[in-house]
Amino acid sequence: MLSEAARAQMVHPQVRAGEVLDAGALEALGKVPREHFVPEAYRDLAFADAAIPLPHGEQMLAPNIVGRVLQALQVRQDESVLEVGTGSGFLTACLALQAGVVRSLEIHADLAVAARTRLAALGFGQAEVVAGDAFATEVL
Repeated sequence: MLSEAARAQMVHPQVRAGEVLDAGALEALGKVPREHFVPEAYRDLAFADAAIPLPHGEQMLAPNIVGRVLQALQVRQDESVLEVGTGSGFLTACLALQAGVVRSLEIHADLAVAARTRLAALGFGQAEVVAGDAFATEVL
């Protein structure tokens, strides 16, 4: 229950204040349990409007940035999405709520495995995570 209240607090005052007004973007942010995508060491910051460090010098985008991306893309259910850079899989999950299919490419195999496992456990089966280099044409 605490997570749901914190997620609602993140979406409405924080993300809306950042000029994310698109209902679909706000709905996705409200439905995806961000706390499951944040590394354990940073779990207390799951709902803060801040980037969160990931392995390999990568970062999980701040919720406001994710909202802006979703708002700008305006993905529809009849579309397929290619995401380059899966990271924790949070944006992937948000996209999966809006698109028909999401294929996400992650260069770091350990991040890809963790994101794939997390997405499957949370029921985002329409999101496929592939480990590989975006500049290597054989992975696409």
